[in-house]
Amino acid sequence: MNYGTIKNYDIANGTGVRVSLFVSGCRHHCKGCFNSETWDFNYGNPYTKEVEAEILEALKPAYIQGFSLLGGEPFEPENQRALLPFLRRLRRELPEKRVEVKRLSRLAGEPVVFRLKALTYDQTRRVQDKPRGEQAVQAVLLGCVEPDWKDRSLLAPGSVATPIDAIKSKLTAGEIDELYIEIQMLSGYIDRALADVKNA
Repeated sequence: MNYGTIKNYDIANGTGVRVSLFVSGCRHHCKGCFNSETWDFNYGNPYTKEVEAEILEALKPAYIQGFSLLGGEPFEPENQRALLPFLRRLRRELPEKRVEVKRLSRLAGEPVVFRLKALTYDQTRRVQDKPRGEQAVQAVLLGCVEPDWKDRSLLAPGSVATPIDAIKSKLTAGEIDELYIEIQMLSGYIDRALADVKNA
C-alpha cells in the first residue's frame, strides 16, 4: 500500500485533534473528488513498518483524540491488507484512541458522507449478543457518527419509528452489510474482511 500524506495535527477530518492518514488507490473516481491524485494506487510513498511506527508514536500524546483514515479509498482490498493489521494493533496498544473514516454513499439517491467510528469492545459485545439478523443494523446504529440515526429529521413527520427503522428505510440490505464490515474492520475485530482480502 502507498499513502499520499500523513497529518499529525489534523482538526479538519474528525473529532478534535487527530492523526490522519491519506491512503492511495481508489476505483470510485467520484466526480468532483478533491483528492483525485490519490486514485492511483502507486501515488505517494510506500507504507512501511517504519511509517506505521511513526503513526503510533504521533498518536500517543493525550491531546490527540484519535486516528482518521482518508484517501484514496481505505476499503479497497489492496489497502485492507495493510490497514486491518494496523487497526488491530492500534486497538491493542492505544484502545482509548477513536478511529474514524469518511466514505461516500447515497441516501434516497442523494450523495451523503458517512463518518464511521470504531466500536469499543463493549459495543462490539452488544452487537454480537443480538440475533444474527439484527447485528449489522445495530452496528450501523452504534458505528455511524454521521448521519446520526437518532436525528428525528431522518424519520417521516409525526412518525413513532425508531433509529433502527430509519436505517432500514434509508439503506439497502447490501449497504447495511457493507457498513457493518467497514465498522468491524475499523474496530479491529473482523476476520471476514481479512479473509476476503486474502482471497482477492
